[in-house]
Amino acid sequence: MVAPDLFVDDVKVAGLINGGYVVVTVKPGSHNVRLGLPGWQGEAASTGYISAGDSAYFRPDTTYTVVGINGTRTFSLRRVLINDALREIADTKKLAEVDQR
Repeated sequence: MVAPDLFVDDVKVAGLINGGYVVVTVKPGSHNVRLGLPGWQGEAASTGYISAGDSAYFRPDTTYTVVGINGTRTFSLRRVLINDALREIADTKKLAEVDQR
């Protein structure tokens, strides 16, 4: 299984797996969220401003395209609306909870 690592402000906070989620508490301000996969090129990233008391939800997606005998895996990371995120989280398992304040 190919699973990317989750970084917040260049600090690895968890490895992601299907059906799981991670909670990261940060100070208010601008933060960079990115996915990286050791040994693979490229990454998916998103930067957002988090106000005091607010929550932001991001969904990682991946695709795998086969060309001949080779393939290319790509990741994307996008911010999702709170109602969509809470509905998806209800069916998943918490993988980690990290406080970066």
